[in-house]
Amino acid sequence: MRYSLLFAGASVLLAGGCADRLCNDIGVDYGLILALEHGANAGAYQVQFSAENRMLLVDYSIDGDGQPTCVEGCRDEAEPLSIQPPGGFGFSLLRPPGMSLVLNVRRDTAPKWGPDAFHLAIYRDQVLVHDRDYQVTYDVSEPWGEGCGEDVVATIPVDLTSPP
Repeated sequence: MRYSLLFAGASVLLAGGCADRLCNDIGVDYGLILALEHGANAGAYQVQFSAENRMLLVDYSIDGDGQPTCVEGCRDEAEPLSIQPPGGFGFSLLRPPGMSLVLNVRRDTAPKWGPDAFHLAIYRDQVLVHDRDYQVTYDVSEPWGEGCGEDVVATIPVDLTSPP
């Protein structure tokens, strides 16, 4: 029984385009990553992410040591888009050095990575500190080899270190 299940599983994987190896989704990611750096700017923040006629809102605070505290898990959804810290989607990405908070935006429908254009407004203690339109170019790779899943990611660094 065990061998027939193993054979059936291997047959499905081989039919999927990875004839010379087993494929899996470990290490394959997709989405738009917002890497926010706050420096010593403690305060209450709100991210307003607008794309595809949808707005996503995330509220959080940064303490004096630069550590974030999320309100409602730093999550929001406006189908087909959603935003949350990367670990909320399954595998947690390492926070880039110097970044206080990382948020990942994804689309629930194909293609599943984020939008090609968006507007980002960020408020610190109810004062607008970042207001910009972005065009996005995604990096595409196949970490497990051709036909074993695409890693489609764009990282947008956002510098909020200027004094209020």
